[in-house]
Amino acid sequence: MKVISRITITCKLQWYLFVMNLDFGYFATLIGGNKYREYEVYRDDELIAQIVRLAEDFWHQYVLARSCPPVDGSDACSKLLNRLYPEAKSSTVIPLEETSLIETYFDSKRQIKMLESTIAEIENLFKSLLGEHEIGVVGPYKLKWGNRTRNGVDSKRLKESYPEVYGDCMKQTQYRQFSIKQEVKTDESSLADAV
Repeated sequence: MKVISRITITCKLQWYLFVMNLDFGYFATLIGGNKYREYEVYRDDELIAQIVRLAEDFWHQYVLARSCPPVDGSDACSKLLNRLYPEAKSSTVIPLEETSLIETYFDSKRQIKMLESTIAEIENLFKSLLGEHEIGVVGPYKLKWGNRTRNGVDSKRLKESYPEVYGDCMKQTQYRQFSIKQEVKTDESSLADAV
C-alpha cells in the first residue's frame, strides 16, 4: 500500500480547485483499510498562488526551454533515469568530479545503518517485553506483534520435481545496479590505466 503525504494530496487538491475554479473539495480516505473518512477542504488562494508560480517557473525553465530539470532524490526521478538509461552501452571508464558527493553518500549510508540498528534494537526490546502476548500498550500507543502467514513457492523443490514447469514459469528481469566502491588506486594515473 502506498502512503501519500498530506502535503502532496493538499497541493493536488488545491491545484484541482484552481483548474476547475471550485471553492471546495473533499478528501476521502480509508484509515487502517476499513474506517472511511471524508474531509471537506476549502480553496486556499495563497497556496494556489505559490503552486501556480512554481508551475510557471517549471514550464518556462524546463518545458519551453526543452531542458531537463535537475536530478533529485524523488521516485519519479529514479524511474525516469531507469527509463532513459535502461542498460549500459559502454564499459568505458569516465572521470567524474563529484568527490564531495561520494563522502556525503557514504556518511548518509552510515547514518541510515545506525538508525536502522537503533530501530531494530527498540523493536527487539518491545518484542522481548511482549513475549507470547500479541498486543501491548505504552501511553497512547498500541504495540502489536501479530502472527502472519505467507504462502510462497519453494522454487528449489519446483525446479527439482517439475523442471519443465519451472522453465515455463521462469521470468528473467534485467536492470542496472548502482554501487560505489573505493578502488585501491586513487590517483588520476590509475584512472588512465583503467581506460
